[in-house]
Amino acid sequence: MPERDDFTWNIMIAGYANSRKITNAHKLFDETPMKSSITWSSQFPDTVHGYAIKTQFDANVFVMTGLVGMYAQCRWVDEAKYLFKMMSHDKNHVTWTAMITGYSRNQDQLGAIECFRDMRVEGIEANQYTFPSVLAACGEIMAFWFAVQVHGCIVKGGFVANVFVESVLVEMYA
Repeated sequence: MPERDDFTWNIMIAGYANSRKITNAHKLFDETPMKSSITWSSQFPDTVHGYAIKTQFDANVFVMTGLVGMYAQCRWVDEAKYLFKMMSHDKNHVTWTAMITGYSRNQDQLGAIECFRDMRVEGIEANQYTFPSVLAACGEIMAFWFAVQVHGCIVKGGFVANVFVESVLVEMYA
């Protein structure tokens, strides 16, 4: 078998994990010559979540936000959504942004838009990291009128000069 570098091992493990072939991912991880906690945690979010519960860090808003983001990045959106809903009153703008981004990156544009709307209803302000995800979702499904409202939030919040927000605005309107 040809020599594999660390990146190749990680990609292969991620492929199995994202396809929910956890047994294959575990087996390949065991064969990996250079193991790291980053490789493990990014490929097996359920294991990291279990550890957070076992060590009682599951009550920490920062840990839970990280878990929401990790589940969403691993395409385990249902798990991310479940944790997000379980957090009830502890959510901050980072938590909301993690969920909006998770929806958007996993082709659930309506979920991203609804989550943004709910965030605003809760009185949580968006930031330069929130706007690109919700605008990308608007552009994907051509939700022009909602995008115009988001643009108003951008102007009101003073994010017009932010290069990331500007770029997504241009892309969305195009």
